[in-house]
Amino acid sequence: LMQGLARRVRELAWSCLAWLAGSVLACVVGSMSSGSASKMSGLFHLCDTIRRRPDEAPELEPQLLELVQELLSGTYRKVWTHDRRFRAKRVEEREVTPSGFRAVRVRVVDRDSYAALKAKFDEDRRKLAGLGADKTEHKPLTDPWSTGRDGVCNEWLLMHGTDEQAAKQIESTGFSVQHARPDGLCGAALYFAECSTKADEYASPVNSDAHRLVILCRVLGGRVHYTEERRPDRKRLIEMLQAGECDSILNNREACSKTFKEFVVARPSQVVPECVVEYRQEL
Repeated sequence: LMQGLARRVRELAWSCLAWLAGSVLACVVGSMSSGSASKMSGLFHLCDTIRRRPDEAPELEPQLLELVQELLSGTYRKVWTHDRRFRAKRVEEREVTPSGFRAVRVRVVDRDSYAALKAKFDEDRRKLAGLGADKTEHKPLTDPWSTGRDGVCNEWLLMHGTDEQAAKQIESTGFSVQHARPDGLCGAALYFAECSTKADEYASPVNSDAHRLVILCRVLGGRVHYTEERRPDRKRLIEMLQAGECDSILNNREACSKTFKEFVVARPSQVVPECVVEYRQEL
């Protein structure tokens, strides 16, 4: 009887220890997940909060800058392409891939402009949601920073390198295909990157400190035409976008050339700028 009682006590003790260990582990994991989710969903949330409550901006802007820095570092890839040689205005930058990027300040798109652009974006998303066509989900490298996005319609957080004049125009009235270069793979369209290194290739120095600009945007991919061909049919890609056979083109140069993925859309209503990041290269 005593042996049976002792065995039962030991079993109860082990059960209590197992329950306690599980509870502690759950608390730790829950805390970590909560913190991670807070960081991942924080970028859009902070931009929206600053727009709605500008009086809190002095307190929230350092947090936003920290998240943006995490995004720039987390999507950095030390890869050189010919675009850097062709687009760099300073000779010393043409053959060198920066070792990283340092965010200097973040400018959130103002409330009125954002509201008008977001309304067009949401209307476009509603139309896409109602289509029965295939909308296979594609997740860019920026996905961890865009929790809460619409995966069904391929809503992405992407980057667009630019200059000061273009950035101000985009902040005010959004993107325009009329200002797009016609010599891209998909013709005159809107091009975006998931990697900070790729976006930097298209950014221009904006001051004497050689700071550059990249716009962080919500982009609606919708029905995606995916290609990883080394030499895709450019004419066919342009036709697909213009005829509405697809809503975006994901050109995966990472798969065929070990460089970068390129995301292309044709309608300005598929893009809404969230904030403009001023940064510097670390060479």
